[in-house]
Amino acid sequence: VIICSGFVLVGKGYLVYREAVGEVSLEEKVTSIQEKEDFTEYEELPEVYVNAVVAVEDKRFYSHVGVDPIAICRAILHDIQAGRYVEGGSTIT
Repeated sequence: VIICSGFVLVGKGYLVYREAVGEVSLEEKVTSIQEKEDFTEYEELPEVYVNAVVAVEDKRFYSHVGVDPIAICRAILHDIQAGRYVEGGSTIT
């Protein structure tokens, strides 16, 4: 049941993604963000800030390849329990 529910959630998430990309292409969205006055390149961020974000958002960030199976399973379980999207796998990735 959990695996089937996980596939349903992933499918719905993909549909939401496709709809969003259909409205504004990914390239257009990236360009609009980069053109904002307060946009900061990653290289310009202080190391202490990056370390703080990683510590709060995804403690295992450096030990996985951008996809954290543990966080994804936890998020799917919480989404199923809530009956809606309430959590994701990694906000950094």
